[in-house]
Amino acid sequence: RQGGLTYDLRQIDGPSGNAYAGVFVDRQQRALFLAVHDIARNLAQDSFALLDQQLKALGLKRERGDVRTKYFVASLDQLRDAGKAITAFYSDALREWEKRRANAEYEARC
Repeated sequence: RQGGLTYDLRQIDGPSGNAYAGVFVDRQQRALFLAVHDIARNLAQDSFALLDQQLKALGLKRERGDVRTKYFVASLDQLRDAGKAITAFYSDALREWEKRRANAEYEARC
């Protein structure tokens, strides 16, 4: 997408894509931000709460949007330090997505 990269997955109940994660440049603020889309957040709510807490502790500024939460990265060190928390959250979200998708496919066959 223009201004960044977005990671999409198929809808759990259909073929179209949905945004789960992204990395963008906010040209007005001249800053890089990580985007956690609501679809992913809703799949792993407990993990998202932990991620949110960890990113705030690292000093990432948080901004809530209409379909995503933005975390602005001020330095490369911040980004490196956030890596484990981001990986843990998206691992949980992807695991839940895979489980729900498998259940939806099974129900569609029955």
